[in-house]
Amino acid sequence: MLALTRMSTGLFFAISGFYKLFTQNGYERMAATMLEAGIPFPLISAYWVAACELLFGILLLAGLMSRLSALVFTVICLVATATDGIHRIPQGIGAWEWLDWLLYLPEVLYLFLLGFILLLGIDGFSLDRIILRRCRSAIGKT
Repeated sequence: MLALTRMSTGLFFAISGFYKLFTQNGYERMAATMLEAGIPFPLISAYWVAACELLFGILLLAGLMSRLSALVFTVICLVATATDGIHRIPQGIGAWEWLDWLLYLPEVLYLFLLGFILLLGIDGFSLDRIILRRCRSAIGKT
């Protein structure tokens, strides 16, 4: 289950980053979102976040530096939730309805998945596991 969570989350971010980096529409939407959210240097930040999504998405998909990748995406999702996502929640609603809307945000769902990856770390189908096994056997041979 962890491998499927890791790979699907990595694939999502890799595709998202690729789209934002290599299509005009994707980059423009990302830059506009950053500008509206008040992110400093929105044009540069849009490239930076998109590049992080592509790079760390590929790493997460492969299971290489999984926890680091999940941590990077956790920061991205927290910032996205705090600057953009929270503004999509209707104003003037009760606390339970506000919480319902918050939990409905895709960024929050990804935070739960990333938390799962951060907590459990390496799975059996990851490059991290292969490297760890080789290191352990190399240490055992010395």
